[in-house]
Amino acid sequence: MLECDDVDKRPLALTDIIIVADKANVPSHFHPILKAADDPSYDVDLWKEGFFSILRPCRYLCISRWPGAAREPDTVVADICLINDKDKVPAEYEPIEWTYDTREKALRRKQICVKRLLRKRAIDAVCEISIFARQKKPPGNHYYAGDIDGLLLCFKYRPVYKRFRRDGAGFVEISQEYKSDNESDEAEEWDKTSDNILRFYPGLPPVPKLLSSNPTSPQHSSHKSKYTGMQSQNFHRAIDGVPFELSPKLAAYAEKTALLLGSVVFRRKCLVSLEVCSEDKAYKWLLHWINAYAAARSQHVSVETVFQQSQSGKVSTKYRFVPSPGNHLIQYKGRWIRMERNRDRQMVSLQHGTPFETVTLTTIGRSQQFFADMLDEAQQMALQQMQHGTVVYQAVGHEWRQFGHPRRKRSLRSVVLDKGVQEALLMDIQEFISSNQWYIDRGIPYRRGYLLYGPPGCGKSSFITALASELEYGICTLSLSERTLTDDRLQHLLNIAPLETIILLEDIDAAFVTREDHPELQTAYTGLTRVTFSGLLNALDGVASSDARILFMTTNFIDRLDAALIRPGRVDVKQHITYCSDYQLETMFSRFYPGEEGTNLAAKFRLALRQCFPMANVSAAQVQGFFLLHKNDPVSAVSQVGQLKTSLKMPTSAGHV
Repeated sequence: MLECDDVDKRPLALTDIIIVADKANVPSHFHPILKAADDPSYDVDLWKEGFFSILRPCRYLCISRWPGAAREPDTVVADICLINDKDKVPAEYEPIEWTYDTREKALRRKQICVKRLLRKRAIDAVCEISIFARQKKPPGNHYYAGDIDGLLLCFKYRPVYKRFRRDGAGFVEISQEYKSDNESDEAEEWDKTSDNILRFYPGLPPVPKLLSSNPTSPQHSSHKSKYTGMQSQNFHRAIDGVPFELSPKLAAYAEKTALLLGSVVFRRKCLVSLEVCSEDKAYKWLLHWINAYAAARSQHVSVETVFQQSQSGKVSTKYRFVPSPGNHLIQYKGRWIRMERNRDRQMVSLQHGTPFETVTLTTIGRSQQFFADMLDEAQQMALQQMQHGTVVYQAVGHEWRQFGHPRRKRSLRSVVLDKGVQEALLMDIQEFISSNQWYIDRGIPYRRGYLLYGPPGCGKSSFITALASELEYGICTLSLSERTLTDDRLQHLLNIAPLETIILLEDIDAAFVTREDHPELQTAYTGLTRVTFSGLLNALDGVASSDARILFMTTNFIDRLDAALIRPGRVDVKQHITYCSDYQLETMFSRFYPGEEGTNLAAKFRLALRQCFPMANVSAAQVQGFFLLHKNDPVSAVSQVGQLKTSLKMPTSAGHV
């Protein structure tokens, strides 16, 4: 049987490929591939499983170049590829699922797929298959089909029809494979036609009439033939006899290409796009804006459920419609905008646990200012919703996330401190906010630290909440006792705190103790969590600490704090918030019962309280709790002041004022 071309001595095209379980059962006209091409001592068994079993299965690849071995008459193997057994078989390919001799599963986790074409339709075909065991990549003259348990399956191509290669100024004919009788007659007829063309164009090589290529497989889509005349399936030629006139098929192809090129140019030069991903801070602003402009007009929507909790603790549930993933059209300022919302179901945010999303807005224009104005409007819309309350942020992972809905703003008048304390703190922090340039000019870090210390229930946390409402700032609460908090995460959170917020570290004494008083409590000194004392100091006033920061710390026992923690630079203002003074008692009474200013009941309440408990310290929380029992009866509040005795035995921090 002829295996090589008698002209160029290359192997002929393969006509079929099979897999056998026993190399002794290889059918006639087939040749098994038993050894690796790069290592003749390596057995290329394609089923590597159960090495310690006597009856372990074997699989060998066999090839044939005999025309009678083809499954369909006059066909050749045009391409091969290797896929996973669960993947979809490419179009026009047939998998080798079973062994030829035993009808068993051919391979364990892979499938060899073969594409067969009629010989007269094929430009080139597979002529040789090699299996490499040692090499990590195929040689330069091979094409890669895939790997089977570390073995590289590679192959070579060869031309099938007449070919021409350039030789100096002319062309020389090279090899030609088997042809059927009809094919030979057709080729001769085409040669006569091409002779007439060559008389007028002597430098033009004759082109076969039936010229089409095999589409490449997904495994090697970058394959390009090395021979002249091997073109892709989209190859078209001029009208026969008139090389400079385009055929209708080629003209349609050129028109399609021109339209595609024109659309690309139009998109790049005449359209402007904006893409916002769900990890960006502006994503929520944009969604609120889209809800206002597009949700009511869109016919394809998704449901978004919102839980709202009032100050009394009552929870209400609301739902709203938002544009669903897909394409939508919205109109803004007289311009149509195409909105595309994409949701990646295979990609989930590790912090939020939600699918990764992107929103892409596209409109006609060339300036980015249109989208800048849109984002400004979306930002203002989001800020207006936050102006009705104080936003509280909580540390989740490596970011600050809004905790619930904005809290109702608390008036600074609702918090009563000793005379002059509240005004001094407010004036100091307002002066700091307005002195940014002063700090920059003198090279001083632009940050301010405050420490409020005193007994529980005297109004430290309540004053910070009311102060944030007065300044229209948010509050970032951070607990040092959180078990997942580390030095790096603490410094990162302090550096990325949202602008115009107050960072609050409550009960700082519960996290650390002084080094001198308790040297034996190493665990307490290094922190109840993985945050160390030195890590906290560096986060507050280290090289990498952030600027433009307002930090409040609260403690019930200032003597338990290390001197290095509360030194100037880390704590600039220390304020003692203690038990109620006479001024606080009268002022609180007047604030709870505003209609009794002229009756002197406030002074009577103070005198009655001091007479009943001359040696007792009364916290603001205790007084507020007592007033709540007599909300509408100030006279009984004075006459029954003895009811405070029960609460004085056990001070509580509930109901901060």
